[in-house]
Amino acid sequence: MTSNDAGPSPDVLRVFDALRHRKNALITGVPNTGKTRLLSEVARWFEKAPGVGFKSEGVPFPPAGGSEWLPSPARKNRKSFRIVFHSGTRHRHLLRGLEPTPMESGTFRYSKGVLYLANQHALGIDGAALLIIDEINRGPAVESFGDAIVSLEVDKRLDDDDGKGPESFPFMLPNDQGDFDEYFFSNHLYLVAAMNAADASVAPMDVAFLRRWAPVKLFPDVGVARDALGLSSNSGEEGETGKLLRSLLNAWVQVNERISGLRGDEYQIGHGVLIPEAGRDISNLEFATSFVRDRWSQVEQHVGELFFGDLRAEVAVLGGPSEEHYRVEEGYLRTELTVRAIRPKPSTSEEWVQMLAAVAGSDVE
Repeated sequence: MTSNDAGPSPDVLRVFDALRHRKNALITGVPNTGKTRLLSEVARWFEKAPGVGFKSEGVPFPPAGGSEWLPSPARKNRKSFRIVFHSGTRHRHLLRGLEPTPMESGTFRYSKGVLYLANQHALGIDGAALLIIDEINRGPAVESFGDAIVSLEVDKRLDDDDGKGPESFPFMLPNDQGDFDEYFFSNHLYLVAAMNAADASVAPMDVAFLRRWAPVKLFPDVGVARDALGLSSNSGEEGETGKLLRSLLNAWVQVNERISGLRGDEYQIGHGVLIPEAGRDISNLEFATSFVRDRWSQVEQHVGELFFGDLRAEVAVLGGPSEEHYRVEEGYLRTELTVRAIRPKPSTSEEWVQMLAAVAGSDVE
C-alpha cells in the first residue's frame, strides 16, 4: 500500500474511485492492515492538485490538465478535515448544535462541527473538501449524522456548480441566531471513514447507514509482510535470520487460514503485525529473534481474545495438527475436571524456527 510522488498507491486509487462514484467511502479491514495509514495517504493525495504551479507571489495557477483519478480534479482549493469517533461524539461535533461558550459561564453558542466546516469549504470558490472519520463504529454514528443521512447520498447533493438540482435533498440546520434553515451538501464534499468490522466490543452499524457508503475492504497481504521482512518470493539459500523470519511468515499465514475457517476472513491478523519499526535492522539475528518473540506474542494474544473461553479452538488455531508445542491437558482437582492449555516457550532462534515450522505444518511459500 505504499505510494510515492510519482502517483498514489492502488489502495488510494480504489478509495478515489469509490469517492468519484458515491461521494462516501468506508474502509473496512482487520486490525494491522493499514486503515489509518491509508486515510492519511488519501488525505495527502486529495490535497495535492496535480500540475498546480506557483507564481512568485505564491498564488497558484491552474495546471494544463487534471488527473482522472482525483475527485473534483478541476478544483484547486482543496482541504481535508479529520475526526475520530468515540462514545461522546454528538451531532454538534459534526454539524451544528448548542454548546457552552468558552470562558463565559452560563452562556451557549451554536457549534461549527467538522462536517459543517468541510462542507462550507467545499461550497467556497473553487473548493473541494475531504472529511476523514476514523473508528466510525466506535461512536453513535447514526445519531451524530441525524437527518443529514439522506442528504449524504450522491444523488441528493447540490449540482456540480453547487446549485440546487431537482433531486437535491435538504435537511434543517440552525444558524447563528437559532433559526432553522435548509442546508445542502456540496457535490465537492467527500467523506472517507474507517472501521474494524470484526470488533466485538462495539455495536454493529446500522444497515441503512452503511448502504450510503461505498465499501473498500482491506485484507492481510502476504506480499507486503514478505517485503517488510526482507524476504524474496523464493526462499533459495537463506541464512539463519532468513529462515527464522520466513518461519514466522509461514506460521502467520497458516494461523490466518485456520481463523478464516473457524470464524471468517474478517477476524484474521493483519500484515502490520509483521512489519518492523522504521530504522531497525531486521537482518541482525539477535534483533530478529527478539522481534519474532514480540510479534508472535501478539499473534497469541489475538487468537486468545478471539477464542476466549475456548481453549481447544485456541490451541487448534495456534498449533494446527501437531500437538508437539500447543496442546490441551485435562486433569482432576479433587473431583473437578480441569482443562489447561500448554504453550511453548522457545528462546533461541533454532527453537523458534522449529516451533513455528510445526505451527505452519508445511512450507506455504
